[in-house]
Amino acid sequence: MTASSSNAGKNLSNIEYAITNKINIRLINIHIIRKTIPYKTVENLTKLVSTAAAYVVLTGAASIPSSPTR
Repeated sequence: MTASSSNAGKNLSNIEYAITNKINIRLINIHIIRKTIPYKTVENLTKLVSTAAAYVVLTGAASIPSSPTR
């Protein structure tokens, strides 16, 4: 009983470690991207994406059903 519970604890700590690692890598990547790309470029890309989304909504291109009706 104790062997399996300690094993489960070990697995949990491994999972926690993996998740923490992944989050840290994400944060480092975001930091590198922020440092590399000038802020203005990021701002312009954000505006472009939101404008494109608004255009899609207005033109009704998003009215295509995502799943077929039964």
